Amino acid sequence: MNKSIAIIGAGQLGSRHLQALALLQQKAKLFVIDPDDASLKVAKERFEEVSNHELHECEYLRSLSEIHLHNLDLVVVATNAGRRSIVITELLSRIKVKFLILEKFLFQSEIEYRETEKLISESGTKCYVNCPRRAFSSYNRVKEILSSDESDYLKLEIVGNNWGLGCNGIHFVDLYHFLTNEIIEDYDNGLDSGYLDSKRSGYIDFTGELSSAGKNQRLVLTSFKEGEPNVSIRITKPMIRLVINETAGKTWIEKMEENLWVVDEIPFQMEYQSQLTNGIAEDLFANGKCKLTSLNESIAMHLPFLRTLLAHYNDSNSESRTVCPIT
Repeated sequence: MNKSIAIIGAGQLGSRHLQALALLQQKAKLFVIDPDDASLKVAKERFEEVSNHELHECEYLRSLSEIHLHNLDLVVVATNAGRRSIVITELLSRIKVKFLILEKFLFQSEIEYRETEKLISESGTKCYVNCPRRAFSSYNRVKEILSSDESDYLKLEIVGNNWGLGCNGIHFVDLYHFLTNEIIEDYDNGLDSGYLDSKRSGYIDFTGELSSAGKNQRLVLTSFKEGEPNVSIRITKPMIRLVINETAGKTWIEKMEENLWVVDEIPFQMEYQSQLTNGIAEDLFANGKCKLTSLNESIAMHLPFLRTLLAHYNDSNSESRTVCPIT
């Protein structure tokens, strides 16, 4: 039986989800929903670039109300964070959804987390959050390499310029959880004073440093305000050190062997969204689960991070807002 799949939000990320879903080997009925005609046009062009797209039927719609099905096998919500909870509420009030994938940053206020988590739980929908590095074969290899050092100590450092600490930091919080199975409950705030206007109108971002308060397992996120955007990932254990440059496609490994540090270099394969969503969908359809983080676990990671950013945002404005406009 053909699968029915919807993507809500046809922007940069939504159109890449669509390209990946065009690679599905099982015929599917696809719906792409976005109120902006220009976004739908770009999504259609990108979908038709994929050689396998003719296997599937794809409709481009301006609103959820134009979907006349009562059940969908999979929905990807790729809207911005400011609208995500509204979209989910409308979706689940109209349609029974088996699997739901949400983009990050999930929501901008704590009440949205609580209300949406309750709504999704009551709907019976299985929900995952798209922090996909844990699905990369290269990060699974990194985890295997790290396992040869049995020490509890691990430090993950993300260092670079203007890499979007507020918007993108949750990806590395999720990576930290993947490597350590720990959820950070508190952060030490070393953020730069104030905040930055994001490239997306109406949103903000931050520079400076956030670090976890743990001792044996530590996460340090550092984004410098000046310089060309870049990021480096460093992982340290007592007997192993790794430096990952995703853009360059390289991982440098130092291992302590017979009291000497031995250096090796292996390739790192960056996997883009247009190459990932089809595999995630196939896992869901075949096994009822996938490699992405469950909604409940991801909320537990998002909330301490949000609280830290929101407190800093309010301190910067001398206000007491409940919404932090990151996306």
